[in-house]
Amino acid sequence: MRGDGTKVSLRRDYVRAQTAANMLEHRYGSTVLNSREQDRGVRGLEPAEIETTRRTGAPEPVRYTLERKVRAAATVSKTEAEFVRRVCADGVLIRPRYDRGTTGTVVGYSVAATPARGDRATGTAPVWYGGGRLSKDLTLPRLRDEWDTSAPANEAAAQEWRAARQRSAVTVGNGRERAGLDPAMYARAAADMDRWNTYLASVPTSDRAQWTRAAGRASGVFAAWSARIESTPGPLAAASASLAQSAQTPAHTRGEGAGARMTAAAGAALVLLQATTTDPTAAMALLLHQLMRTLDAVAAAHRAAGEADRAAQLVDVRARHLDALHTRLANPMTAASAFEVHHESVRRGQLRDAATVSIAAPESAGRSTRPGVRRTQHDRSGRER
Repeated sequence: MRGDGTKVSLRRDYVRAQTAANMLEHRYGSTVLNSREQDRGVRGLEPAEIETTRRTGAPEPVRYTLERKVRAAATVSKTEAEFVRRVCADGVLIRPRYDRGTTGTVVGYSVAATPARGDRATGTAPVWYGGGRLSKDLTLPRLRDEWDTSAPANEAAAQEWRAARQRSAVTVGNGRERAGLDPAMYARAAADMDRWNTYLASVPTSDRAQWTRAAGRASGVFAAWSARIESTPGPLAAASASLAQSAQTPAHTRGEGAGARMTAAAGAALVLLQATTTDPTAAMALLLHQLMRTLDAVAAAHRAAGEADRAAQLVDVRARHLDALHTRLANPMTAASAFEVHHESVRRGQLRDAATVSIAAPESAGRSTRPGVRRTQHDRSGRER
């Protein structure tokens, strides 16, 4: 209840508070948060999530891991059915959310980490996260913008959702997600990304829909690569997280994409996720170079739009995480250990300490790649908001 006895409307009052805070930031010359100014912020961590991360000693909150896995699966998939199968195959629990009062029309989804043996023994229930809680651009309607939505594809998706809801086996055992790819495809993926970067150079900086979509797809490529080779969050995961922030748009905003041009990112993600080898090659170094060009292009678009802080964060991620990795990949003498460098830091506890710092860092911190803490109760509903 408010002081005047009226009932609080959390959603309406929250919006009013954010509007007032933005007005005061401008009036008194304080730091203006781009996330609030542009309504592009990433959801903060709940106190319960932070406590669970510290208690279990995990290198990052489970929501970050789930987001990266879902993003990788979404980027590489051609259909909704394939997406469901990929998420399930990655050891993630997924369930559909049906339209109100029906069990036929799927309008959303939720995911949860598969409970550990100890959690199963104690009866601890999984914590479910709706797509919108993972990231604003991972809601099911947004993801469907990238997939085949023909009648046969929709029927196949309905079958996979029913199987996921019942936690039964997937309905297709020979989907494209099970195919191994020739490592020579790395060179082709790099060439595709080169053409995509050439296209991005022609996109006006004012076309926010295109740039947010491009950032989301590039984030998905890094996520797919990270999922394949990083046993703990490393340079590729950091790049994915930072680009994911650039992919955020208000929930009501939908824009037309670049159609077939965006498939370059999907193809690159497919190669990184399913090539029959992860041994570093010159083609792999070239592919990373093209991905760094994409990151630079997104940063330049932010800079041109007056979002200097966001651009600086992307540049910082490149300097701290990707430049050295690219140098090692491009050097045949050191390429073999290029993806193991960060593991020693994990053993010394440095990466875990860095993760803890990023959890507690405020949203406006220039070097943070993840949002700060949001002081609200932990929500297990998993609904997309």
